[in-house]
Amino acid sequence: MTNEEIFGKLKVIIDDILGNTEINLETALIEGGLMDSLELINYLTQIEETFGLNISMDELIEHQLGKIGNLVKFIGGKI
Repeated sequence: MTNEEIFGKLKVIIDDILGNTEINLETALIEGGLMDSLELINYLTQIEETFGLNISMDELIEHQLGKIGNLVKFIGGKI
C-alpha cells in the first residue's frame, strides 16, 4: 500500500469522526486542536481495525503519531 493510499484511508476516518476536515501530512491532530483525547482514541481504534494493527500508547508517544505524516510512515512500516 502506498503512502497516498494510507493517507486517503486516514482522511476517510478523520472525516467520519470530525466531518469534512482539511488535513495534510503536516497536520497535528491534538496540538492543532482538531481532536480531543476521546476523539483520538476513537481515531486510533478505527486505524487499528482498518489496517489490522495494534498501536500502543508508547508507540503513539515515541513516534509522535498525532501528526499525520508520522502516522502514515508508521503504518507504512507496519503493513
